[in-house]
Amino acid sequence: NVERKPFSSSIFKRYRDLVPLIPYIVGVTPRVLDDRVWQKRGEEIADYLNKHTEVENYCIIDDDSDMLEEQLSHFLRTNYHEGLTKDHIVLIKNILNL
Repeated sequence: NVERKPFSSSIFKRYRDLVPLIPYIVGVTPRVLDDRVWQKRGEEIADYLNKHTEVENYCIIDDDSDMLEEQLSHFLRTNYHEGLTKDHIVLIKNILNL
């Protein structure tokens, strides 16, 4: 039994690099448009976490940087053009204590 620890994702350019992490992907946050303004990603993630109180640890993977202060230790910023790299996989595993 693998304990799943969710993380948020943005656009990944190299899906094959995600393969080792597939068992751990349990949620993806939606983009929320509120009064014609996109909600900050950190707020969207906080909403997700508030609705999923069973989440004990998580990793945010995004090419945006508008996370909340309390989320920064769980945040891995990617580059839109590079996508997810093998180095990112190592960092994600560290954040998730895998």
